[in-house]
Amino acid sequence: MIEPEIEPYVDSFYLEANRLGVELDIKKNDITITFVESDEFSGQCSYGFWNNSIQIDLGFWEDATHERKYWLIFHELGHCVLNRTEHLNEVFPNGECKSEMDGDEDNFFCSSNKYSKLWKNYYINELFFPSRNKLPDWYEKDAIPKPIEAELPVFQIKDGNSTMDTLFTVRNPIDTLHKNYQIHFQIRKWDRYDHFSFEFGDYKWFFNRFWTNQLFRIEDNVSSGGRAIFTQNKLTPNDVEVVQIERRNNFFYFFMDSKLVHIMEYQSPENDIIKIEPRNKEVRFDLKFYVFD
Repeated sequence: MIEPEIEPYVDSFYLEANRLGVELDIKKNDITITFVESDEFSGQCSYGFWNNSIQIDLGFWEDATHERKYWLIFHELGHCVLNRTEHLNEVFPNGECKSEMDGDEDNFFCSSNKYSKLWKNYYINELFFPSRNKLPDWYEKDAIPKPIEAELPVFQIKDGNSTMDTLFTVRNPIDTLHKNYQIHFQIRKWDRYDHFSFEFGDYKWFFNRFWTNQLFRIEDNVSSGGRAIFTQNKLTPNDVEVVQIERRNNFFYFFMDSKLVHIMEYQSPENDIIKIEPRNKEVRFDLKFYVFD
């Protein structure tokens, strides 16, 4: 028995197995998936003599997005159908999860961009073939920002500022059809305990500064409410002074102080507005746009 609301996600799992040529010993009819009320887990697989069962917390399910439901079911089926009994708590050099089968043991944390088609394809392949937990071929792990500081920017704002009362907004001056460009955002004034967001097209970067660490998060689909696609939560104070976003042909590269933090495929933005929004105090900055071959 599988709850009707959950069944489409189970069907997706078996369709992916079929697409990848994986013959599963445990069939859909061999699984039981039911809702429960729990404060201890969002999903849990139990192994039985005759069949395996999965329990899903109803409260989590009712509040979850489609993507979170999708990956929760795939994770639990990874346990109950693929017999991946152990969690794989490992990360790539830039903090991305190596596997969808990660857990929270010892407060383990990693970030997985499952809204990217390329990353989704990686995580599904790794789920069915655990040995394929290597960085995808398209991921340029040693990438650095293009050294174009000596060139003249096509547009720049020096010593701009934004406050709670006067938000800074500007239209992206770069033709969206241009395949190679860099947005260079340098923070000049940013007090401790402050936090602000830098919004570019469909992407929003959140920065929170606390006494001992900083939190950095990228969200996508800003116009529809935002979804966190990448998070780092243990940056040392004063680490982030420059943010660089580069489009290189069909990819977006995200850098902080010239250090690569994430790569994903380029997606045409729904809008071309750039917005800088502090949460409590003034933020001062330089903003530059470059194009390159």
